[in-house]
Amino acid sequence: MRLKMVFLDQDELYLTRVMKVFQRYLSDKVDIFAFTEEALLHEFMSVSRPDVLLLNEKMAVNLEQFSTDITVMVLVESHEITEFDGLPAVCKYQRPITLYQEALAACLDSEEKLSQYTFSSQHRSEIIAFYGVAGGVGTSTASVAYCIKETKQGKKVLYLTVDPFISASLFFHDEGRFRFSDVVYWLKSKQLHLSKRLEIGVCSDQSGIDFFKEACSPLDMAELTANEMNTLLEALQMCSKYDKIVIDQTLQLDDMVITVVRKASRIVLVANGLTESNQRMERQVATLRMLRANLGIDLDSNIYLLLNRWTEVASNKCLPLKIQCIGKIPEFCKASPREIAEQIARTPDFFLHPQSESQ
Repeated sequence: MRLKMVFLDQDELYLTRVMKVFQRYLSDKVDIFAFTEEALLHEFMSVSRPDVLLLNEKMAVNLEQFSTDITVMVLVESHEITEFDGLPAVCKYQRPITLYQEALAACLDSEEKLSQYTFSSQHRSEIIAFYGVAGGVGTSTASVAYCIKETKQGKKVLYLTVDPFISASLFFHDEGRFRFSDVVYWLKSKQLHLSKRLEIGVCSDQSGIDFFKEACSPLDMAELTANEMNTLLEALQMCSKYDKIVIDQTLQLDDMVITVVRKASRIVLVANGLTESNQRMERQVATLRMLRANLGIDLDSNIYLLLNRWTEVASNKCLPLKIQCIGKIPEFCKASPREIAEQIARTPDFFLHPQSESQ
């Protein structure tokens, strides 16, 4: 179901620009209508009911004439204003996707509205989980590089980190106001229309990769339970938006990791071939195999090795583990984390298709 948005603003040039951008980039999500005169708005609303009505703050409109099930928002000229005369306010000068997210968020605050939105239970996104066998092996950079590589191949990808100390803003940028703290709140308060709330909470990088901004505080992430993580993954998998969900997570023996391991179609261990890294990886692989055996899942068919800062010597050290290597990443220096991820994504030996290379 599409969101029907109606604008009332005397600035004809602004409305023309908004209409063009919405129709170009959000035509699959929104039906948009715009008016400069209140009389024309009333004529339209006599035959059609919008979901959201956005009124310029300088236009005096009698709201009693409108149905109470219409969400009314006020268009203001400052990002600092969030309420105007008791109504939710939204800055008119921002990206259309942000305007859409703000409007949808206001609608979802009412339990009765947007109940017609449904999501496909037949489509389930593939989950790929990245784990570092030791600290500092480049797990986050490798997982972001995989997101970049898949996006360039036409896949719709979501990057999801559930590590409270990893900042997605190191790699991605977006102006959206929602953070993962909002996601935690929606899960804990059992908000209706969770999938739609996740849609408005997600940010989109200019490369096309979706992500959630890090929580306001690491303590917010720490409050997330395994059951809530399971609910989150179920909602994301069933929203029919993503081909792949890439999870960047610290490998430790807790219910959160078990929840992800249970759902992941592929587990990627990132190592650097150093002695300490290899010793840790050997114990981790043995533990993962026991864990997946207890869950009734064949681990050996979906666990893979990704060698970062690769050298021939490091590669040979990892051979005894009998794990298929699907990528060899050379060392990159003197670049930002995002630039390194982009270079890795272009590396020919990065993330080869499973079974195309064996050890």
